[in-house]
Amino acid sequence: MAQAPPAPSRALALAILLTIYAAGAWHAYRAVRVERQPLPDLHQAASLAAALADNSSAATASAAAARGLCATPCRLHITLLPGEHGEPHALDLVALAEDHVRPALGALTGGHPAVTTSVLLHPPALPLPEELRWDAARGAHVLPAAAAAAWAHRVHVAASTAGLALGGDEPPPAVLLFAPPPAARPLVLERASGGLGRSLQLEQGVLLLLAGQPAAQLREQHQQGEQQAAGSSEEDRVAGALLSWLLQPLDDGGAAAGGSSPRGSTVSLLQHRLAAACAADAAAAVRHFVEAAAAAQQQPVTAAASQNAAQAVHLLRAFTAARQHHQQADEQTRQQQRGQEQERQQAAGLLSSALGAWAAAAALQADADTGAAPIFPPEHSLAVLLPLALPLTLVLAQAVGREAAAWRQRRRQLSGGAGAEAETAAAAADGAHPKAE
Repeated sequence: MAQAPPAPSRALALAILLTIYAAGAWHAYRAVRVERQPLPDLHQAASLAAALADNSSAATASAAAARGLCATPCRLHITLLPGEHGEPHALDLVALAEDHVRPALGALTGGHPAVTTSVLLHPPALPLPEELRWDAARGAHVLPAAAAAAWAHRVHVAASTAGLALGGDEPPPAVLLFAPPPAARPLVLERASGGLGRSLQLEQGVLLLLAGQPAAQLREQHQQGEQQAAGSSEEDRVAGALLSWLLQPLDDGGAAAGGSSPRGSTVSLLQHRLAAACAADAAAAVRHFVEAAAAAQQQPVTAAASQNAAQAVHLLRAFTAARQHHQQADEQTRQQQRGQEQERQQAAGLLSSALGAWAAAAALQADADTGAAPIFPPEHSLAVLLPLALPLTLVLAQAVGREAAAWRQRRRQLSGGAGAEAETAAAAADGAHPKAE
């Protein structure tokens, strides 16, 4: 019969098994437990969002404009549709973006905007001739509102399908520049409100803009030596219309409608309004996130989400304090003591805080580890883990019990042997020293 291994070997093996078992149990616990990092107080987030939402300029700014201009860097996509047969187009999209749009948005946001351009080689066909109405007073073909909306929808679908106008998880504001051929010139789109104009907003964040003179007219002007001047004025007009559409939610007084770039005197005003819009959007996002986390107690809140929420609240507090200090100052005193450069720095500081808060709040919505993992009830987790852990648990418990019993038995044997030796020694001592009678 094989002899049992010595006690130290069995104890070492049992210790190794218990260590592996404890590590597996800890790993399983960390896998199924709900991580809940601290978030800002719900009342604090709600009061902060309410205080910032009361601002009039933030209330008038649309969510699409806030997402487009508050993003770091802000993004814009421009697609040129040069007619249904691919006629040569006059506009230079790269020059339009680099010379007009990018400097204007950079001066406003203080960053480096991402302006992308593309040309759609096969745009949808022009409206049917029976859909057009000739307006003798304006000397133009007018596309009624219903037909204009249907045709613009076809344009938008074609550009979106080609992946040129809109793309990504968060599509930037997009502008579709349509350059119709000479046969359809001039063409005016009728808005749904009944007014006449040269542009039509397809949906939130997408604008269809008629892009100036056709190539045939520019060739005629080139023969007269006027091509460069005509091209420059056309690019400036298109850029001015584009920026006016982008800044319309922030500009209630026509500050950005006067050209392709906002003037220096209006940049600070637009920055204040943009900062208010971004701060209001960030505060609303933080409030919604905190409310959702409070309503779903079993959903995880990661350390990154907790840090982003705390950073957003901190920057929004700084923005609120700086704005209150700016508003409490007397207008005349501020004009006397602060020059235009100081006013620009004040607006840039407010915008920087608002943009930082918006970026942190936007990161909350994009946190893949918050609310993404399914949270199962405890009985579901036990139903999966117990069939795996219970056999090993019983074997280990039985092994520990046997080792404990063997240890107690050895202790009793050792204690019994020590008692017998003590009695023998005592008897020998008594024999060496007999008692006196």
